[in-house]
Amino acid sequence: MRDFPRLTLVERDRSGRIFFNERASLASGKDHAHAFPSLRWRGVRRIFVAATGLWWGLQPASAEQTAPSPQHFLQKVFTAKDYPDTWFAPVFLSKVSPTELHDVIDQLKKKYGSFEGVELSSGRYYVHLADAMVPIEIGVDANGRVFDLRAKTPIRKYADFDAALTSLSDLPGDVSMLVLQNGRERTSLKPDTALAVGSAYKIAVMNALVDQVKSGKRSWAQVIALTDDNRALPTGILQNWPAGMQLTLESLAGLMISLSDNTAADTLIHVVGRDAVEAVAPTVRPFLTSREAMILKAPANTALRERYAEGDLATRRQILAEVDTLPLPTAAEIVHVYSPNAEWRLSVRQLCDLIAPVADQPAMQINPGVAIAEQWARVSFKGGGDFGVVNLTTELTADDGTTWCAAVTWNNPKGLREDVLFPIYGARCSC
Repeated sequence: MRDFPRLTLVERDRSGRIFFNERASLASGKDHAHAFPSLRWRGVRRIFVAATGLWWGLQPASAEQTAPSPQHFLQKVFTAKDYPDTWFAPVFLSKVSPTELHDVIDQLKKKYGSFEGVELSSGRYYVHLADAMVPIEIGVDANGRVFDLRAKTPIRKYADFDAALTSLSDLPGDVSMLVLQNGRERTSLKPDTALAVGSAYKIAVMNALVDQVKSGKRSWAQVIALTDDNRALPTGILQNWPAGMQLTLESLAGLMISLSDNTAADTLIHVVGRDAVEAVAPTVRPFLTSREAMILKAPANTALRERYAEGDLATRRQILAEVDTLPLPTAAEIVHVYSPNAEWRLSVRQLCDLIAPVADQPAMQINPGVAIAEQWARVSFKGGGDFGVVNLTTELTADDGTTWCAAVTWNNPKGLREDVLFPIYGARCSC
């Protein structure tokens, strides 16, 4: 179970020519738990989100950022008819030629319109085109030559929430979305429909753990030993640690949320008890561990998975006892298996309700996910992704105390295109 994988914006075809890739699939099978989109809201309703991009060039160990300014260079790149080699450092030219870069920029302008300007915010540059904004990270060496140019998914501009919702509703499969301001619904699309949400289930585990800490039943300093029974496949790091290694509950919670560590999550479910997690997410019964979901998804266990999908609650609990005796599959065996019935099905309204009481926990704030943390008083995030499944759930508190929750889920058995979802989810909305 992962947050969501890398999106490659630029690739080479068989002839070696670079092209702008608009068909990168969420089902690529590549985990990318650390680099997330960027989200910013200005005023009341302005959202900016961009998905993970590609390195253009290779950053050296040390380089000074000097004149000419990155803004000036980006303006030249998006307006010039050709690019002299002297604009670029040798390390950049060894990866991408000026002609190839020019072709990519032309593709962006043909799709998103003419150049309008460059904006700097929180260390990242945003190139404004007529119909979108392109987040870019750029490095300039001591000689004023560009050695690093990273582009992220273009952020399409919408006139208002309704326009963005129309685009969401046109996506294949099942889509739901909810935006709350101070608990009040601002816009929504099927917000009460329960869909598979991948690792976003860990918000419920966090709720159960926080409840037990607040009641005095547990403490954050309590030490727990890892066991093979709770070992799951990535994402995370603890699946590679030996049994017997000890961690505090606070460390396990931090890893579960910030790295989406599946072994940490399963360990915590074992500690707090499955019944405690089901108490905070009563519509998800039985509440699976990551390991159980992975075993059910294994091709060798198709018949078992079908029995589980068709069974009532008592039957499912009996099947899980059988599942617990089976070995983990390999990651390769399940990477392209779409199985929403061996999942955690929650509505976006439930996810906003679940993130609210734990948003103040430090573990929820380690990884800001899709948000630019510097622009908010507080950011809490958890996402989820699997083949055909993606969720993004974020709670943000502004300096004036206004609290927002934005949650979106998309399920599609044929796989997903994050280059389509993220620009819509994070559409630039200004009313």
